[in-house]
Amino acid sequence: MTDQAHPFDLMIIQNSDKSRVLTIFDNRWGMFLFPYRKMTVIDQGPEADLKELSYVTGCLAELLHTPADSIHAEMSLRAFTEKYSVSDKVSKLYDHRFFKVSVDNLNEEEQFELAGTKFKWWRISDLEIDPDTKAHNSEIVATVKNEVL
Repeated sequence: MTDQAHPFDLMIIQNSDKSRVLTIFDNRWGMFLFPYRKMTVIDQGPEADLKELSYVTGCLAELLHTPADSIHAEMSLRAFTEKYSVSDKVSKLYDHRFFKVSVDNLNEEEQFELAGTKFKWWRISDLEIDPDTKAHNSEIVATVKNEVL
C-alpha cells in the first residue's frame, strides 16, 4: 500500500424523492461513478470543510449547468478508505470527503446528457450488484449506503 492518502471529494446527489443517486460516466474508467473532484483543501476542521463545500458547489454548478444557489450540499462524512487501484495495480489509501447533495429542478430521467457528459440515476441496490461497480467501487457504495444516506 502507498503511504500517501489520495484526497477526493465525492458528491452524492439524490433525486427529489431520495430513492436514487446520480452518477456520471467517466471515460477513463469506462463506467458510471459518483461525481468526484480532487480535494483543494486537505486540512481538517470546520473552516476547511466550508472552503471545500464552496469548491464542491461551484464544481457541481458547472458540471450540471445550473446556478450555484440551486445546489444544496452539506459535508456528510470524511473517511479514509483502503482500496485496490486497478490502474496502478497496488492498494492505496484514499481520503474522501462525502457531500450529500440535492439540486433544484434537476433532470430525473433515468439517463440524460448535458454538454456531452452522460449521467445516470441509480438505486443503491442496483449499484451494489452492478459488475463494474462491484469490481471498482464496492467500498464507496457501502460507505454511501451505510454512512452517508
